[in-house]
Amino acid sequence: MRRFSLFALVLVFSISSSIAQISSVKVSSSTENLGQNGVFYSLPRAVLQVDVVITKIDAVPGPYASYAPQVLGLTDYVNREETNYSIKGIYIQSHTEADPNAVYFLNFGERAGKSDRAFILQLQQNGVLKGMNETTSLNEAYMKAKLEFREDYFARDFNYLADLNQVIRVDTIIRRIAVDTTTIEDVVYNRTLVEKSMLERAQDAAKNYMDIHKNRLELLSGFQEVNYPAQTIELMDSELRKMEEDYLALFKGKRFISEEKFSFYILPEGEKSRQTYPLFKFSKEKGFGDLATTVGSRVNLIIQTNGLADVLKNQESGEQSLGVFYRVPETAQVWAEYNETEYARNTFLIPQLGVLQWVYTSKTILSIDPKTGMLKAIEIK
Repeated sequence: MRRFSLFALVLVFSISSSIAQISSVKVSSSTENLGQNGVFYSLPRAVLQVDVVITKIDAVPGPYASYAPQVLGLTDYVNREETNYSIKGIYIQSHTEADPNAVYFLNFGERAGKSDRAFILQLQQNGVLKGMNETTSLNEAYMKAKLEFREDYFARDFNYLADLNQVIRVDTIIRRIAVDTTTIEDVVYNRTLVEKSMLERAQDAAKNYMDIHKNRLELLSGFQEVNYPAQTIELMDSELRKMEEDYLALFKGKRFISEEKFSFYILPEGEKSRQTYPLFKFSKEKGFGDLATTVGSRVNLIIQTNGLADVLKNQESGEQSLGVFYRVPETAQVWAEYNETEYARNTFLIPQLGVLQWVYTSKTILSIDPKTGMLKAIEIK
């Protein structure tokens, strides 16, 4: 019979009463030739994907920020340039892959090729591997991948800052000319261009802001007594609002928001009921940092099992058994933790932390869940 390489065991066996004994043997890199009369299968394991979204806020003061209280009476404005980070969200999901530590060879027995034997093997559509030597796509130890980096670049320039920077200064020169007993005054106007002070420019911007605000109020109140269509009023109000916000930003400043997204892949393993996996370091001043950095506090992934593995013990050593191996998966609470704050607490089934069992297949029909490795259905004849 042809040898198959299988992934994520989903087996349905229909066996007649004349079947010889079927056994499973664990396969490793040192396993010798097991013959051609059987198939390979693997139990699944769960890999946890942790997606972290970090928000970055850049605060930029306006060019007239120092005059905001004096000219407009503002108290809520950006007075210095700074950058702050925050954790917007942490999201945890589970993926299933073949467990390279739980690969078995299912031996059909000596009479597998005879016509008096009825045998049906059903596999998932995505359950066939190219070869048993192919390694898993994820590393057994956790690995970090920067899944996505996205930043929204806003216009950092302040609109309407590029205004006339010069004003005409008029000097009046009066000359008094005495002719005999008559005095004549000669008035001369000397015009020169001088640069505006920052206070003068701030006052001009504030005046323009107030004029636009007044125009909006008159437009919406119908002061002009012009029967504009509704769409025209909405368009004009929208444009006036934008101009108003741009002038106000000269005093209040701007805040630019961007996001960084990272993904981490954690493979739960070990026998402890509570497991801690460090992900990265985070600080409000520097944002994301590697675990080796000295800045920030660690963000950890916590896995707390419900204790099923302590109650059920492995029925077999897992090396060889009659029938088919399956797993009773462990249930665990999983969450991320940063400075005693919990994120995304949820419950997951983690097969590799569960208990290995086996079921004899003679005169039975059975089905095994491809995501957990648990015996899903069995019919005994």
